[in-house]
Amino acid sequence: MGISRIYLQTINCTDLDVSLEFYTQVFGFVDVTPERDAALQADLENNVYPALFGVDGPVAFREAYLAETEGKPGDALIHLFQWRTPAPVGRNAYPTSNHVGLVRTQFQVDDFDGVRQRLIARGAKFYADEFEWLGAGNSANPPKPSRLISALDPDGVMMQIKAR
Repeated sequence: MGISRIYLQTINCTDLDVSLEFYTQVFGFVDVTPERDAALQADLENNVYPALFGVDGPVAFREAYLAETEGKPGDALIHLFQWRTPAPVGRNAYPTSNHVGLVRTQFQVDDFDGVRQRLIARGAKFYADEFEWLGAGNSANPPKPSRLISALDPDGVMMQIKAR
């Protein structure tokens, strides 16, 4: 019994093109969205997504699947999802971090300084612009400092970036 891995995290967005550009250009994610024929798309809109998302169907949407690398089995996926019908509610994801539900996604990156600069260049809002945290540890496994940033994506979804 138990979870074998986290498969994907869906992020609702107001403009798929803007979010797709943000996540691929800032973090280097690869768009691995599969092509679909009209019959499968109709099944998703009329049956599958209304049932899975608890929405009175049918629905209309645009989506993209992003992975760390193209075609690497086992990659966790970021699923960008733009609702068309029903229309998205609200503009920013959450006004505060203490709401009930998912709060953040944390990405561990090799190029921390590069990601930080790309966020700055895009005018991202920062909750915490780079700080160092010693982290947890014990005598057998001493803590190691981590560099972290808390910032918002174009729709106000909180993300944290951690240096590898």
